[in-house]
Amino acid sequence: MATNTIIDVSQPKTIDSHSVLRRLQSELMALMMSGDGGISAFPEEDNILLWKGTIQGSKDTVFEGTEYKLSLSFPNDYPFKPPKVKFLTTCFHPNLDLHGNICLDILQSQTSVHH
Repeated sequence: MATNTIIDVSQPKTIDSHSVLRRLQSELMALMMSGDGGISAFPEEDNILLWKGTIQGSKDTVFEGTEYKLSLSFPNDYPFKPPKVKFLTTCFHPNLDLHGNICLDILQSQTSVHH
């Protein structure tokens, strides 16, 4: 007689710090190998959870020649929780507050790895 097993997938499993470290190292390597010269991000000193990044303004636009600096702070339960991203360079955008914080729910509290 077969039994039905119900598995609760509503809450992700707790991730150990070694898994987060491997994931971030893998994503760093993928970013470095992508060859996209307009985007860069690297961990700060010896902390893999804190990154500094840059985005170059697109060519042939009013943003050409502008370099936007960002800070990224990855939580201990990444990728189940998104990193906190802050624009350090002044940037006027409807989804950024005056301090450079992203104000778009889908990139903050509503992010899910299950999409």
